Amino acid sequence: MLRTAPAHAPSNSSLNRGDVVEIQGPTASGKTWLVYQMAMGCILPYEVPGASGSSASIIVGGWDKAAVILDTQGRWRIQRLAELLRKRLRRANVVNASIDALVTNALRRVHVFRPESSASLAATLYRLSHYHSAHMPNEEVGLVGIDSVSAFYWVDRYEAEQQRLITSGSYESVNCLSHILFALQEFRISHGPVIALTNWSLALNSSNVPKDRKENVEHSEPQPLYRQHLFPFPAPFENPPRQLPNAHLMPPITHHITLDPPKTIDEAGSFTDCDGNRTRAQGYRRMITGTLRSGKAPESTFRIALER
Repeated sequence: MLRTAPAHAPSNSSLNRGDVVEIQGPTASGKTWLVYQMAMGCILPYEVPGASGSSASIIVGGWDKAAVILDTQGRWRIQRLAELLRKRLRRANVVNASIDALVTNALRRVHVFRPESSASLAATLYRLSHYHSAHMPNEEVGLVGIDSVSAFYWVDRYEAEQQRLITSGSYESVNCLSHILFALQEFRISHGPVIALTNWSLALNSSNVPKDRKENVEHSEPQPLYRQHLFPFPAPFENPPRQLPNAHLMPPITHHITLDPPKTIDEAGSFTDCDGNRTRAQGYRRMITGTLRSGKAPESTFRIALER
């Protein structure tokens, strides 16, 4: 899903302009890592020149567009992104002499904001269109990532409960989440980026878990959904889907990735690579596993082995 290409090039990606991907899972399950991968696919070029004297190009598979990251938990590191970019380019057999210049050009397309409250996040999103026209007018925004949309959940909930003690106002009237979603939808409509939202998993949704799997969920089977703790927030893959009065003003969740609890390679043993080959996990330190749901294809499970 994360292999991307410009509109004129062949692609096996299921993502289209305006798609919204929710990535939900427990701590250390790989949510931020997946957004790093999506950001790299956005900011890298689709192809780069081959070795000196060769007329053949090397396919890297990027969009060559700008990525906007709203880092609400202070976890994003440009040094880490640069390291991952270099690893990806080396795996693509890009000439070493070209890698530093390609990484520098790609990083110029990354714009990181660090809001410290829900109000700050909403204000940033409302001003994002103006920022785009003022600071990157010649770049198209291919990705907007919020990591994590749950960061201020407990603070907002506490403030809402305190407000209830003082006034008769409802939870929604003092919660900024609706403004965050409204601003995000406005930018989605006007600019058409892919949107990635990481989200906490606080409890399993029992309506989505078969009785014989509530005690022990196997990685080879689809992972049950976690209960959506945010409100108002779309939850189209819950059973039944959540109904919201202002759903048309919010970005629709087109893809949902449910991540399993973290597993080390010693526990996982081996993995299936992208070509379907069963491989011993030598040279890898841990594995990300989960389930992808979308309205475009049957749900499927995946495994990603992370290099040491």
